[in-house]
Amino acid sequence: QVEFSSLHFLLHTKALLSTISFLNGALLPQLSATRDPDLGKQPEKTKRVKTASKGSKDGDIFSFKLFAMLGCFHVEVCDDRRSIADIRVQGIDASVVVQAKQTEVFARLRNILVTDVDPKTIHRKAVSIVGEEVFSFRLLLFPGATEGEGYGDTSRVDGKVTLRLGCIQIVYLHKFLMSLLVRAHASTHTHTRAHAQTLTRT
Repeated sequence: QVEFSSLHFLLHTKALLSTISFLNGALLPQLSATRDPDLGKQPEKTKRVKTASKGSKDGDIFSFKLFAMLGCFHVEVCDDRRSIADIRVQGIDASVVVQAKQTEVFARLRNILVTDVDPKTIHRKAVSIVGEEVFSFRLLLFPGATEGEGYGDTSRVDGKVTLRLGCIQIVYLHKFLMSLLVRAHASTHTHTRAHAQTLTRT
């Protein structure tokens, strides 16, 4: 079981742009490269020998269990002069339970909140949630449920998926959005000019 009460990060616009530039330079060449045709080939699968069932005791044995919880993921976006935005992702739950006859995967996100920190703004919440949660996802897999005699039984399934989506409310704040774009553009221009001066000196 892994549990974090909260994680707080201070994200500068220059650092954000540098990270995006680095990821673009690192990932794009790999995505555009041609794949080796031999990579797509998979080795031949050996025949699986089906063992006899051990009864209801298999339902009490867990091969793997993992529970992870994060109370709050908080990011404050700023530049050299002041804070720009406050981003909070709250209530992240995830779990994986593996048994002989069943595998369960669960994930849930309760809240997302993006706030304009300018004290003069009227509508502070740019992104918020209406309802109990952003989404909840549950996947149930039943290995071998439809094999053999179970193939003709329509009540048996290999898996079940349950997805519940909440409502995200987005308020378009023109001043807030333009503030982010202007500061990002200014940071990019400053970084480009500094890089050009460095190349000129060398």
